[in-house]
Amino acid sequence: MPNNKRIMIGVVIILFSGLALLLDWIKDEKEIATVEYSSLSLNEQPGIIQPESRPSSPTASLEHEQKVLQQRQQFIQQRDVLYMQLANISNHLSQGKKPDLREVSSMLETQRQLVKVKVISVPEASATIQFLQKILPEMEIELAREIKLIEQ
Repeated sequence: MPNNKRIMIGVVIILFSGLALLLDWIKDEKEIATVEYSSLSLNEQPGIIQPESRPSSPTASLEHEQKVLQQRQQFIQQRDVLYMQLANISNHLSQGKKPDLREVSSMLETQRQLVKVKVISVPEASATIQFLQKILPEMEIELAREIKLIEQ
């Protein structure tokens, strides 16, 4: 039973984190800041719009802003999918099923990319990884390395 309590606490933490992010996103929706994507290297992730230089004309500027907004929405959708996957892992663990470790590794990569573009905060990502360390001790080394990568 103590493991079930930990899992349920983890599920509650993940759900509250997701709710906090959703509320933060709604608050910031009116004033979405343009992120300078030129310093980001997300070329290895498919489906992401590649950054362009600043357009000079008003029409090009509007198109650029639309692309930035579309890219931000894609990142937010990726974050939401990530949180759903984490919730599924918690649910499966509460039923005694172990998650596919390759899927967890893929989720960690997605989370790291979302931290780079500031869709997920470093403390929130660290908390998620620490939760995974508690429920997946067989991945402790990879999870510890992941914490170091996101804190850089």
